[in-house]
Amino acid sequence: MRCDDCKRHFCHSCDKSIHFRLPFHKRIWLNTESSKVLDHTQFIKEN
Repeated sequence: MRCDDCKRHFCHSCDKSIHFRLPFHKRIWLNTESSKVLDHTQFIKEN
């Protein structure tokens, strides 16, 4: 996960713990093939 507002990358669990309190940050889910801007209510589950 990358947060454009925090200017940092986060693992799935850190993203959830930090951005649960800061829901309006622009967060981007990255994988090897694509990326997706997440809605403020979306979180990615760790496999």
